[in-house]
Amino acid sequence: MTEHRIVARDMRSALKTVRARFGEDALILDSRTLRRPRPGSLRMDEEVEVRVALPGAPGEMGTGPSAPLRLEDEIARLEALLVDMEAQLDAAETPGHPLRAALEALGILPATLQRLARDHADEVPPVDQAAETPALERIAAQLPCVESMALADLRGHHALLGAPGAGRSALATKLCAQAAAAGLRAAHLAVAPTHPGERLRLEAEAELHGHEAVLAPDGEALVDALRFLRDRDLVLIDLPGFAPGQIGLLEQAEARAELGPILRHAVLPADGRAVLAAELATGAHYLALTRGDLDDPLRLALDLTAGGRPLLSFVSSGADGHSPLALAGPEGLLAGLRGRLRGARGAAGAGAGR
Repeated sequence: MTEHRIVARDMRSALKTVRARFGEDALILDSRTLRRPRPGSLRMDEEVEVRVALPGAPGEMGTGPSAPLRLEDEIARLEALLVDMEAQLDAAETPGHPLRAALEALGILPATLQRLARDHADEVPPVDQAAETPALERIAAQLPCVESMALADLRGHHALLGAPGAGRSALATKLCAQAAAAGLRAAHLAVAPTHPGERLRLEAEAELHGHEAVLAPDGEALVDALRFLRDRDLVLIDLPGFAPGQIGLLEQAEARAELGPILRHAVLPADGRAVLAAELATGAHYLALTRGDLDDPLRLALDLTAGGRPLLSFVSSGADGHSPLALAGPEGLLAGLRGRLRGARGAAGAGAGR
């Protein structure tokens, strides 16, 4: 095989050398990092070596008869991988799946959710917000969200996650007030209130509406509060942000307080995802949203539910109580991912037929 090896101090320098010596059509077959002792020092110097072939040269990247066979093998390998992924997704949708069992026990998987999983399989975002608004509104009309759930279904422990300004605390206050009016023992558990005025407001709202307001300034206090509120009909945990530290705090408290699953709700602003996305320009501390995934509700929901963490719904805390975005039933998420896999498989098959 005719090939050349170029060694340079970094990949950028190596690419410049390749283009200068062999032209724009040179094929880079592979690269590796070389570590060599620095003379007179305990440190190592790193260099980059690239392996290059010219177009038409026989060998691994050439046009010989073996190339199509290797391409077919690679397509077959990718198809097998997709089949395996689909099998895992199907297994996750069985009645024995713990998340589904927990949600069914709470009565929050209606037939409309199952129908949507079938009908919506190939429509799931990436989302062009303007183009997909009708689809999102249709989803909101069919899926349960925390603001429209029947009080009989809204029991146990629920965590409301959301960035500052999303209306998370106001939503928790409203739901606790509704539960108290229906005769339920409800508690608003606020984690790390940001300023004294907010603490006073939460306590005043609780006294006015007949529910409890418990303030937890740190993780230890959160565990104690969850144990204290164990026998309440409804506990809404008001947790600011999607920061990994906050998520970890919730998971540790859930385990130490020996509770059942705490269902999670991602609270988004009522006027759309673009407003929250602008806040995320400096959001290195946000989980899942740092890559711009807020424009892809499917990926966002999968990230927030990684490792089996329950997420019941996306909600929007508008002043008028309307929720234009309520995604994230587990069946709908899995069906959407299967739809993507089917598209990828079709593209791979079309490529193999050429």
